[in-house]
Amino acid sequence: AQYYPTEKRKKKVDTSISIVDNVGNLIKSIDTKQADLASTMEDLRNERAARNYKMLELFNAQGFKLSEEDVLKYKPGYGMDTIGRVHFARALVEKAYCGDLQTALRDYVSDTSRVYVPRERISAQKAIELIHKAGGYAFLAHGFRSFSEAEADALYATLDTLREFGLDGVECYHGRQTVHQTELLLRYCEQHELLVSGGSDFHGEYKPDVHLATMAYGLKLPIALLKKLNKEIEDKKSKLL
Repeated sequence: AQYYPTEKRKKKVDTSISIVDNVGNLIKSIDTKQADLASTMEDLRNERAARNYKMLELFNAQGFKLSEEDVLKYKPGYGMDTIGRVHFARALVEKAYCGDLQTALRDYVSDTSRVYVPRERISAQKAIELIHKAGGYAFLAHGFRSFSEAEADALYATLDTLREFGLDGVECYHGRQTVHQTELLLRYCEQHELLVSGGSDFHGEYKPDVHLATMAYGLKLPIALLKKLNKEIEDKKSKLL
């Protein structure tokens, strides 16, 4: 599983959990039905649904005529516990309240908009404990989205704290990171014997500048990375037997 640092202005380490379902041994090792993890995820889903209904109320109070059906249209077969800000944005464009998706995301559902309601977060320590209880591995995802390159020392301090909680690895390769940022994270992982992961963070039309399996600045995600990651995880598991 990977988790994502909240905005640095909050001055504390919070997380949200995202189960990774397509990375070899990472998912093979995790039990998504483990009682504590399943209970926490259910609580977070219920909270997310309540938050989305509150956002609908706020939109309508501001004069936007949006319904549950309007946003669920963009995630057929799912409920309000799975809806994110992109679905609200698409509904706004569809109903001609906004001209394009990127403008809707920026102007209407950003963290500073009048209708945005933050999601509940759990602590980094609890997130890592839950991931480990379920047999998974905890990675920090796209650290340089929350810290600038000039704030690398602050990112390292965050990683130091997370290592105390049992952090297993870091997403060193990311679709919007520079070569130097990637090198900084790789160096940190080597120094502290952390696992390395990576991904383009492709989200289709929601991030038109990010392409599938493609890094920025000509970087390429080595296929050897996944093989090495799987081997290191297998080695780590064998040492625990």
